[in-house]
Parts: sequence; C-alpha cells; structure tokens
Amino acid sequence: MKLTFYLITAFCCLFLSMPPALAQDVDYPCYFQSANRTVDLSKLCGQNPTAVSANSAFVNDFQSLASQYPPQISQALNQYIGQNQASAIAAAKTTCRVMKFGGPSAAETRQRALLAYSSSPAAQAKQQITASLAVTHFCP
Repeated sequence: MKLTFYLITAFCCLFLSMPPALAQDVDYPCYFQSANRTVDLSKLCGQNPTAVSANSAFVNDFQSLASQYPPQISQALNQYIGQNQASAIAAAKTTCRVMKFGGPSAAETRQRALLAYSSSPAAQAKQQITASLAVTHFCP
C-alpha cells in the first residue's frame, strides 16, 4: 500500500513538473546560407514566405537602385535603408494605401508634399525609389 502511494506521488510530481505542450507555429528562419548565397527554403519548411520575401525583396531592390545614384546619394540611401528598414517598408505600404483609396493623383500629391518637406537630392531619390518599389512589391 505504501509502495503504491509513493509511486502515485512520484508519478504526480513528475507529471506536474513537465512543461505543458502547446501547438505553436515555428518561429525560426528557414534558409540555407553558404559563403556566396542564401537559399530560401520556406516552402520546404511549410512556412508562408510571401510576407518575408516581399519585405526582403523590397530592401534588396532598394539597395540595388540606390547603387545606381552618385556615390554621396548612394551612401545616404544605403544608410537610410540599413537603419530604417521598417520605416521604409511602412512608407512603401502607405504609398500603396494612398493609391488604392485616393488614386494616382492622391499619390502624386503625397509625393510632392513629402518632397517639399525635404528637397535634398537623397530625399528625392528615396521618394522615387520608394514609390516605384511600392507598386512592384506591395500594391496588389
């Protein structure tokens, strides 16, 4: 009788000390990176790569277009996208929302207003790149 009591007590202690098992989505990147390239394996891992790849593609294309400007402007653009990726992506998505709900004329008005706020060559290039990539990556 005592043995049964001790076994039941030990089982209960062991059972209660185990963390609960909850079904959760995987929250890890699914890619293979070698010395010269990165391969996206999201489809093999069962992840939906669309949101991640749209953001990544936007940043990569932004950097690519920035490299086509003169060195000072290119450096400012690369610094901007390196330090403010989330802000740049949000600006591009906002451009899409303005186009969707206000039409092309509203998008042009917004772009003129942003350029009036800061009319430096780097700011102009940033607005042009953001507007063109917004249509490519985030507008349906």
